[in-house]
Amino acid sequence: MHMLVWTLWTVHKKQNKSIVANMAKTSLFPYLLNEAEWIELSAEGRLVWFTLIAMADKDGEVDAHITAVAHRARVPLDATENAIAWMERPNPRSRFKEHQGRTLEKTVRGWKLLQFNNYWK
Repeated sequence: MHMLVWTLWTVHKKQNKSIVANMAKTSLFPYLLNEAEWIELSAEGRLVWFTLIAMADKDGEVDAHITAVAHRARVPLDATENAIAWMERPNPRSRFKEHQGRTLEKTVRGWKLLQFNNYWK
């Protein structure tokens, strides 16, 4: 777990200083370990999920092509596609019932993390 924290912090440090400041002030990871994504996705899927969180702007928007997400997560493209497809589907086991428990929504320029603000509480 320590390595995941360091990796995510390092990515944020390079890309989005405001979120790094949020990470220093809030308890991000205990919430993530309780999410359906952590429990139900494969190890590669979890890397994709963490990468999307790291790439997101302050509103949870990820402006990237799927190949960029796969490259940054260091996960094969087919595994990235599978993880994103899983996160776009309704999930009745999600703790958050908004959006039918979906994690992601496709946008014109990438994706929106629908539960992004819940991760930072």
